[in-house]
Amino acid sequence: MPTLQNYLKKDLGIHPDVVDFLCTRQVPEKNAYWRRRKTYLSQSPGYLFIPIHLDLLLRSNVGESVLSETHLLLIEKILHSAACQEAGNITYLQHLEECRKILQEAGIAEGEIRKIEASLINRPFTLFPEKYTSLRRANSFLYSAALFPNHYDLLFHYWECVMPLFLFLDDLTDLAEDLANKSENCLLDSSSSVESNFFALHSIIAESIKPLEIVNSKLYQELNKLRQEAVASTLGGVLLSGGKH
Repeated sequence: MPTLQNYLKKDLGIHPDVVDFLCTRQVPEKNAYWRRRKTYLSQSPGYLFIPIHLDLLLRSNVGESVLSETHLLLIEKILHSAACQEAGNITYLQHLEECRKILQEAGIAEGEIRKIEASLINRPFTLFPEKYTSLRRANSFLYSAALFPNHYDLLFHYWECVMPLFLFLDDLTDLAEDLANKSENCLLDSSSSVESNFFALHSIIAESIKPLEIVNSKLYQELNKLRQEAVASTLGGVLLSGGKH
């Protein structure tokens, strides 16, 4: 864990309060998202985005609840439901209904939940064409924004900076498997070829992460390096997959 802490603080520029808060947190019991995991965080994108998200919120002064038990419990419950949906144990619609119930139990009013869905969950990205629906598959995480009702636009702005990159990296790794299983993958979205989607998204993502340079230059530099390294290591496979899917 000390090595991970150093990476988060020194390479990603994550605020020490965020790192200390998360690295000392116990793995949630009976939570499908942390199933078989011994530590709360890791360098894999599915866990790395959590401290990045909290760091951006903390830097934006959206409220004292960023590093609160209430906020983390919301995140953990939503991710548990998301993992159950990904595993095929529940449908996507059932997952959304579970997220609504989680917010209701946290005391969030129905009107506010509908506002969250309109402002965040169902909101199209600004830079990414709507045909790339797979890049929005993690948007249910944004139900956790219920504690920051005056900052939905800002939260979505940072979400678009970070999450499409992580999903793109994940989809590059899983391309062959997703092709075989016909699973969601941004490189398989629309009728365009894998190669065409790859180059289009590569270009858009290079632009989408740029606003991070002003907020946290270390984070921007490291994410851009991850993008470049992943692209360089998987480009051949993408081109070999060829044509239309």
